[in-house]
Amino acid sequence: MDARRLVLGDWTPMVRDGIDVLRLVILGGAVAYAVAGRPGAASLLAALGAVTLVARVVNLPRVYDLCLTAGMALQGFGETFGLYDQFVRFDDLVHFTLPMLTAPVVYIALARLDVVPDPRDETHLQHYVGIGVVTAALGISIGALWEIYEWR
Repeated sequence: MDARRLVLGDWTPMVRDGIDVLRLVILGGAVAYAVAGRPGAASLLAALGAVTLVARVVNLPRVYDLCLTAGMALQGFGETFGLYDQFVRFDDLVHFTLPMLTAPVVYIALARLDVVPDPRDETHLQHYVGIGVVTAALGISIGALWEIYEWR
């Protein structure tokens, strides 16, 4: 395997690149916690791993796929390892990065469903500003919904 293929991927049809390895780590963590008798941690990692699998099936651009998968890993393992209790600022880190990393992915998914304009279609500055505003609103909404879920 040459350096370009190692970095950019296309290793095998099942494990494309390092992002797939991280996806497998999340899902493997779910299995490990299930075997260890921690169903809460197992279900959280399984749900977050499922989100990353959907991103793989949708075939997101790899930068966005990496952002989403890293965000899900940060959230899942932060929760299961108790990092929220160990580090005061970990909660702030997750609450900033998770919406920031997932909002562009949600926008891309909506663009592929023809709900919002595709960034590749428009070239005017006003369209890019609109895309930025909608993406920011999606990030704020994701953050708000996550806070409601946590509060519950």
